[in-house]
This record gives sequence, structure tokens and C-alpha cells, in this order.
Amino acid sequence: MSADQASLRRWAALASLLGGTVVATVNNSMSGVAVPFVAEDLDVGLSTSVWLVTAFSLTGGVLMPLAGRIGDIVGTRRTFLAGAVIMAVASVVAGLAPTMPVLIAARVVQGLGASSVLPCVMATIGRLFPADQRGRGTGLWAAVNSASLAAGPSVGGVVVEGLGWRWMFLLSAPAILVVAGVAWRLVPPDPPARAANPDGRGALLLAAAVAAFVLPVTEGRAWGWTSAPTLLLVAVSAGATALLVRHVRTAAHPFVTPALLRARGFASVSGLAALQMVVLFALTFVVPVYLVLGRGDAAGVAGLVTSSLPVSMLLGALVAGRLADSFDLPRLALAGGSLCALGAGGVALSGTSTIGLVAGLAVAGAGISLIQAPTAAEVTRVAPADQVGIAAGVFNSARFVAGGIGAAVTALVFEVVSGVDPETTASGGAAARAGLRAGAGVGLAAAVAIIALAAVLARGSRLEVSRPSARPRRGPRTGTPVRSRLGARSGRTGGGPTPRPVRRTRRRRGPRGRRASWAGAGATGRAPGGSVPRGRRPGPG
Repeated sequence: MSADQASLRRWAALASLLGGTVVATVNNSMSGVAVPFVAEDLDVGLSTSVWLVTAFSLTGGVLMPLAGRIGDIVGTRRTFLAGAVIMAVASVVAGLAPTMPVLIAARVVQGLGASSVLPCVMATIGRLFPADQRGRGTGLWAAVNSASLAAGPSVGGVVVEGLGWRWMFLLSAPAILVVAGVAWRLVPPDPPARAANPDGRGALLLAAAVAAFVLPVTEGRAWGWTSAPTLLLVAVSAGATALLVRHVRTAAHPFVTPALLRARGFASVSGLAALQMVVLFALTFVVPVYLVLGRGDAAGVAGLVTSSLPVSMLLGALVAGRLADSFDLPRLALAGGSLCALGAGGVALSGTSTIGLVAGLAVAGAGISLIQAPTAAEVTRVAPADQVGIAAGVFNSARFVAGGIGAAVTALVFEVVSGVDPETTASGGAAARAGLRAGAGVGLAAAVAIIALAAVLARGSRLEVSRPSARPRRGPRTGTPVRSRLGARSGRTGGGPTPRPVRRTRRRRGPRGRRASWAGAGATGRAPGGSVPRGRRPGPG
């Protein structure tokens, strides 16, 4: 096979994988438009029908790290195809579901399939493309993912209005099978499976802890906040969390290693990404619900208005990558959090103005784009070198879980404040506007938390620059300094713009009177207690 033919086959295989990305992302983003129609058709409350969104995102998010690990063991192509088939079968069941429990169960199984599809797409791109083309492949994947997120509400609105909500799922099944068939034909076979332990116990404990926490959040008002089921589930969540912590500390090959959790900045970066997902899910849930129930708009109109947020994210993603190479993550997060707060506030104050809603969503989308791509890049820098894959899985898991919780909390707040009856397609304008303000307030609170966390990171970065405590850590092969966007610029492996020099604010004498200078946050090259090994001069800052 010639080089041109091999390149063409790689890009054809990528196209088939991107088809799986489109189907999985659209399934996630379009379902919010159908929530009020599902509530009316199946005669359930709004806080119950929101599980149409929550069940898929939570299941996919919780199981994504485990699915990625299974892909490493049995092969990403096999895992991708298995996940696609699971999604197709579950889509048919969801489209034919006679009751809400059956629909929720089908969405859980859909999330199970999607948890296999999404991480395996990225892993397969890494396997197919050489290093000098991998950036183009992953960049195209990111663009398609954002476009699918933007198209989801519009596609869902058109399908719901024209054919009914059930056809959202029935039409997905053949599309998924076509994607699987093309991928089976074009994606090269996996290498032989290897023996390893995927740590199913750890994954189950994590799933139990999250599910037992989210369920009382969504159903607590109906059950009673101090009722036996609510308190029991809270206790189950706490117990599962404690068992998970113990398991991580004692297992030989745990689902998530303690070294990853202790990695400098990993929790903070994951927290920023999780909070921006709360903003995203809160606004993309409350706006279409308000438009349909409060103003009586058609589902297609609600979908078009809501799509202004992911469209803004798509446009912002085109420049966010370049900004991430020029500015530290705390600065970008401060700017992004501020735009998210401005956009959520604009949605809350828009009243009946469609232009105000579109403008607020677009501003919030721009803010989210300034956080999403930079945090995804930063997590690969702060994670231990041998755990970047599982770090990316845990990072994305936190994002999906936070988004599902954000949608559930927003639905609860909207229903409590507005008192809008989901069995009617249009009701009390003033009450619905109050629910819109309250739901947008959830997104605003998450944006304020982003600003606060980014400010803490920025302050920590300034302290690290002035602290003579560490040398910049070196790359594994070239010996060049590794750059962390959480703190001071200490150099960068490979190409790219030349970093600005770090201002050395303190110098002190090392052993035997030698003068040592230090710079760079997150460095690991110095001995504990700040000592310098005898006979060695510290490297430059």
C-alpha cells in the first residue's frame, strides 16, 4: 500500500469514528428539548422527566474511565463496535418505551454504550495517526464534537415537532448501525488482547456513590427531604464513597490511583471543567423548558434559540487553543468564568426577549469555550506521565457527572420556584419567568465558583513564582523544561512560541556558598526540604 493510500485509509477510518461522535453527542444534546413533551406524554413530573437527560449523561460519565481501560485491554476497535451496537438496541427500546421507568432504563443502557464510544474514538485516533498528523485528527474530532453539540437542540426540536419525541431515538438506531458497519470495514483491527484487571469493583463503587447522591437531589421534594428513602440514599452515597477511598488506597491496581489524585493541579483543573459543565447544562435545560412551557413556543423555536450557546462554543473553540498557548489557565478561567456569569445573568434578566436569551446564551458559550479546551490540555500536563489516559477518563467523567447533576438541580429549582405544570404546553408567564431566573441562577452560581477557583489558582501561581522551592521538571527524553499553565512559564517541550522569561524574585545561597535560582510552578526536580545535592549546581530557572 502506497503512502497516499495509507493516508486516505486513515482519514476514511477517522470519518467513520467521527460518525460515532456525531450520533453520541447529538443523542446527549438534543434530549433536553423533548423533556416537556415526554413529561406530558408519559404523565410524569418535570423532575422525573429530566432523567431523560440525566440518565444518559451520568451513566456515560461514570463508566467512561472504565470503558477506556477496557479498550486498552481488549482493543479500542472492538470496544467501539460493542458500544455502538449497545446504543442501537437501547435506542429502539427508548423509542418504544411505554412508561417512564422503561425509558430511563433504556437511556441508562444508551449511556453505557456511549461510555465505550467516546474514549475509544480518541484512543483509536492516537493509534491510527502518526505524531505529525495526530493534532489534525484530534482537532477535527473536537470541531465535529462542538458542531454536533450545536446541532443537537435544533435537530431534536425539528424531530419532536414534526414526528414526535419517540422518533429521536428510533432514527438514531439505524444511524448508529451504519456508523458501526463503516467503522468495522475501515478501522484497522486491534492488536491481540492482553490480560489485565479493569477494576470493576472500583467502577461500581464510584457509580453507586454518584447515583445514590443524584437520586435524592432530583426526587427529594417529592419524597420529602427528611424521608427515609432520601436519608437512606444519602447514607448509601457516603458509604460507597468511603469504600471507594479505601479501595483506591489498598487495591493492587485501583480504578483511580492515589498518585493521580495527588497530582498537583489535577483536582483544580477537573473542578473548573466540571463547573463549566454545570453552566452549560443549566442554561441549555432551563431555556427550552421556559420557551415551551412559559411562552408556548414550538419545540423547533426552542431548539434554535438554545443552539446559540453551542454555536458560540464552536466559534470560541477556534481561538481558545491559540489563547491556551499564550496565557496561563487561571487567566483564561477568570475571563471565561466572567463571561459565563455575564451570560447567565443576561438570560435571567432577559424577560420575554428572544434577543436577550440568544445574546446571553452566546456570551455564556464564549466563556465556556475559554475553559473547556484549556482545561483539557492542562490535565495532560499535570497528570503523571504514566497515567495520562486514565486522567483524561476521570477528567471527562467529572465533566459528564457534573453536567447531569446541574441539569437535575436546575429542573428541581425551576419546578419549585415556578410551579409550572408540565402537563400543559403553555402556562403562567410570570411564574415561568421566575423559574427561568432561578434556573439561570444555578448557572450563575457555578460561574461565580469558576471565578473564585480561578482566582485561587492565579494567586497560587504568583506565590509559586516567588517561592525558591523547586526546579522546573524535565521532559523524559529531551531534558527540556515541561510547561504547566497552572503557574509560571518554565519552558515547553517541542515547538511552539517561546515562553516569556520568569521573573526571579528571590535568590538564596545553596550549600558551600553557591547561589541557586528557582522558577516554575509544579516543579518536581528538587529534593525534599529544599536541599541541594552536594557537588551539583542547580539548573537554570
